[in-house]
Amino acid sequence: MGDQFPSNCRIVEKGDLAVGCVTVSQSDGCVHIEQLYIAPTYRNRGFGRAVIEEVLSSARLQGQNVRAQVLADPDILRFFEALGFVATSRTTRTIALAWSAEPNQLNCGGTCND
Repeated sequence: MGDQFPSNCRIVEKGDLAVGCVTVSQSDGCVHIEQLYIAPTYRNRGFGRAVIEEVLSSARLQGQNVRAQVLADPDILRFFEALGFVATSRTTRTIALAWSAEPNQLNCGGTCND
C-alpha cells in the first residue's frame, strides 16, 4: 500500500510524526467511522479521543448521527461509550455502535435516516 491511503483517510499526527489514522465515510444520512488506528506507543494519550471528538463535533454541526462497528472488546466498548455511543447490536466478534447528534434522542437502532 505504501504511502497511498483512501481519500477518506486522515493521518493523525503529533508534530511531524504520524501516530495513527482514521477513516470516515458518509452514507444513508450519517457518518460512519470505518477505522481508527493509533500506534501502540501512542495509545492512552488522548489521540484517539481527540480524533473521535472531532468527528462527533463535525457530525453534530451537520445534524448527522454517527455509526461504528468495532471488535467485541470491553476496552474498545468503554472507550466509545465514554464518548456517548450506545451499542445497538452484538455478535461474538463485533459490536455495532451509534451516536446521536440529538443528545436526548438515542434511538439509534434504525437507519441513520430515522
